[in-house]
Amino acid sequence: METFHKKMELVNPKDNMERYFVKESENVIYDAFDKKSAVHAGLMDKFAPAEKTQAILNEVLNHDRENKTAAYIHVPFCETHCLYCAFYNQPYRREQSKIYTDALIKEIMLWADKKAVISKPVNALYFGGGTPTALEIEDISRIFKTIHKVIPLANDCEITMEGRISNMTQEKVEAYLAGGVNRFSLGVQSFNTKLRQSMGRRSNYETIINNINMIKSYNQAAIVLDLIYGFPNQTMDIWTSDIKTAQCLELDGFDCYQLNVFPNTPLGKRIADGSINPALDTKTKADFFLKSIDLMEEAMYRRISVNHWQKTTRERNIYNQFARGYASCLSFGAGAGGNINGYGYMILRDYKGYLEAVNNGIKPVMGISIPDKFYALYKEIAESFETGFIDFKYLENKYNLPLIDITKEVLNQWEKAGVITLNNGKVILTKAGQFWFVNLSQLMQEFIKLTILFNEKENNMAEMAG
Repeated sequence: METFHKKMELVNPKDNMERYFVKESENVIYDAFDKKSAVHAGLMDKFAPAEKTQAILNEVLNHDRENKTAAYIHVPFCETHCLYCAFYNQPYRREQSKIYTDALIKEIMLWADKKAVISKPVNALYFGGGTPTALEIEDISRIFKTIHKVIPLANDCEITMEGRISNMTQEKVEAYLAGGVNRFSLGVQSFNTKLRQSMGRRSNYETIINNINMIKSYNQAAIVLDLIYGFPNQTMDIWTSDIKTAQCLELDGFDCYQLNVFPNTPLGKRIADGSINPALDTKTKADFFLKSIDLMEEAMYRRISVNHWQKTTRERNIYNQFARGYASCLSFGAGAGGNINGYGYMILRDYKGYLEAVNNGIKPVMGISIPDKFYALYKEIAESFETGFIDFKYLENKYNLPLIDITKEVLNQWEKAGVITLNNGKVILTKAGQFWFVNLSQLMQEFIKLTILFNEKENNMAEMAG
């Protein structure tokens, strides 16, 4: 397959080791870095020229999938724009449900006979957004029928419906269950009515509790929810109450996420103009993070990633693990992103452009990235950091690379600083390391990638000179 590469001047990362070191401090959880990284982005992705995108995508689709796989359905509508959200795209109007569903079904059918879609079972299916629960019942039912017709879902496929509590009626829940949903992921963020409404969330405490109990009453699916810490005016008492409330609901698991404030969101703009108090600072968020660990461990929850906690074996969290790691993701819908065998693609976010392209029989892909030969390694590193544990000895044997030797100077400094502990080729994140795991993951991937590329360059030059 033809590949394309951006021109990049390679330097030896060991000439700038301080870039990869952690600040050494008595309170490293507060001071490890100047600021937290928020985005789990690919590193130095190489993109094909725009005119080659469709041709490369078509070639990728003609090959079997080589690895574990998820599928993702994106619904770009929201009834309101939560102040902190960077994913808002389209305001929801009832008439748009049918229009979008018609286009989405056409898009799915475009790949109905493609090898990359039908070759192997799909282990997780995730409806995200936006707000997928905004769609009308008859339309979400049509989408399920199409998916079951086209996508080879595994017998134990985790099928997640993400949504707002305010959308959850009995009729909708029953339609989701009839479509095969076996996991609900609810964006609660906080149970505190005043805090929720200050961030643009509609439902009050009573509505949240009643609707969760209604979904629980069916006993047909895992139920998880998200809690977020770091909001303006959020106190430790509110955070503690949120966690204890979630625990009392006896759910299958939940996430304790940190708020990221992006400049282009309403919250970012209002903080900038002074109309809303700033979000909590890094030190305070670190204290909230530590509090969540204490409360979850005290309640005997099992930690299955840095931010995600499991209470029952019903909760598997498959999609989220796949999304961070070396898995393919068959994605559909305006604004969705996916990858097939490491070839990453983004679907057009512009709603009108998306509808026009799909109705003309075109998968509206904005661009496609080309994986390098160690793509899987970098994704496995990212996935491992999510779990708080990296087995470099295992990765070294799997990829036939001297990873322990390559990384020893960085890892020794990290251990000295207190963000990891080392044990015979295994790296275990301390609580401070867990708090900063995205920074550490990105730095480690970058350091290994640049080291490999620089060594290859040096070897090639030596061979030419010889």
